[in-house]
Amino acid sequence: MGFFDFLKKEETPRQKTIALRSPLAGKIVPLEDVPDQVFAGEMMGKGIAIQPEMREQTVLSPVSGKIVSVFPTKHAVTIRTAEGLELLIHLGLDTVELEGKGFEALIQDGDTVKVGDELMMVDFPAIDQEGYATVTPLVITNGSDTLHLDQVASGEVKAGEELLMMTIKE
Repeated sequence: MGFFDFLKKEETPRQKTIALRSPLAGKIVPLEDVPDQVFAGEMMGKGIAIQPEMREQTVLSPVSGKIVSVFPTKHAVTIRTAEGLELLIHLGLDTVELEGKGFEALIQDGDTVKVGDELMMVDFPAIDQEGYATVTPLVITNGSDTLHLDQVASGEVKAGEELLMMTIKE
């Protein structure tokens, strides 16, 4: 060890942990079990999915942040956290084809939301009756190289319960 080596600081990456809460009541589904290769193959990003209870449900915000986009067909919403993570909530599979039927947006682009705020109303029985899968992926669409997810819940969950702990390098 050289004389001035003590002056060198060891740079350790700082980390921050953010809880991701369930936006719906239902059963946790691993992303790889979602019957859509784009989600199952993590092509959109890392995450988890919920098989919602078959009833009308209010979708709650799983994180605090800003609404980046509410899709015109209301089948999906993207939220950006203060840390810059973007979370896509995709309500069902191929539900874009319903052109908004069964969905009611309670927020709009640019709104600021807190954990637990109401985002959407969804009629899951009507979506199921139309022949669409209701499984709802929650995917972090950016930052996958700096993101680590730890699942903290299993089986059945209630809306608002912690699902994942997201650890990001700052």
